[in-house]
Amino acid sequence: MWLLLLGCGPSTLGEATRYDDIRRLVEDGALVGQTELTLVDRGLGPEIGELLLEHGRELEELDLTGNLVGTRGAVALAQLGALKELRLGPGRAYIDGNGLQDAGVAALVAGELDQLQVLDLTRNRLGPESGASLATGLPALEKLVLDSNALRDEGATALAARPLDTLHLGWNGVGDAGAISLSGGRYETLLLASNDIGPTGAAALAATEGLETLYLSGNEPGDAATLLSETLGDGLRLE
Repeated sequence: MWLLLLGCGPSTLGEATRYDDIRRLVEDGALVGQTELTLVDRGLGPEIGELLLEHGRELEELDLTGNLVGTRGAVALAQLGALKELRLGPGRAYIDGNGLQDAGVAALVAGELDQLQVLDLTRNRLGPESGASLATGLPALEKLVLDSNALRDEGATALAARPLDTLHLGWNGVGDAGAISLSGGRYETLLLASNDIGPTGAAALAATEGLETLYLSGNEPGDAATLLSETLGDGLRLE
C-alpha cells in the first residue's frame, strides 16, 4: 500500500514567499488580531496592498521592504488608517525599492494615514514633487527616510517646512541651497550623506535648531567642518 502525502504549502505568513500562498493564509484568518506584518523580499506586486486593505485594517506596523507594490499598491495602503510604521524600501533581492514614484507618494499623503509616525521610502524613484507632497499631510510623522532618490534642492527646500525628529536625505543630489533651507527646520537627526554640500551649506547647518546628530559623509564641508564639530561635538558624523 502506498501512502501519498500531498504538500499543503506554508502554514505561516513568515514561511510564505508566493503571493498565492500569502493570499490563502490571509483569507483563512492569519491576520486576525495581528498588528504587525513583515513580508520582506517577496517581490509582491500591487495586489498585496489590495489584499491588506481587505484583511489588514488592524495593522499598525507594516514592512514591505523589497517588493514591487508601485503606485496602485500605494493607493490601497494609504487607506490602512491604523498604520504607525510603513517601510517600502529596497531589499536584498529586489534592490530598486517598491517603485512608488511621485504619484504613489501623493496617494499616501492624500490617504488616511493620520497616525503614521515612521515612513521609509528609500530608493523609490522619487523627485522634488515628493518633497512637496510630504511637506504637508501625514500629521503624526516623526521619522522620514528618503535615501537614494532624486529630491535635489527643490525637494529638500519643500521638506524644510515641516518639523521631524529624523530626516534621511542621503544620496539625493542636495546641494548648498537645499542645506541652507534645511538649516531652518527642526530635527534631532539629519542624514545628508553623499550629497553635493559644500562649505556654505555645511556652515548653515551648524545653526539648525535642536540638531543633535548630523551625517555628512560624502560631502565637501571644507573649513565648515570645524564649526560643525564645535557645535555638534560627537553628534557630527563625517565618516
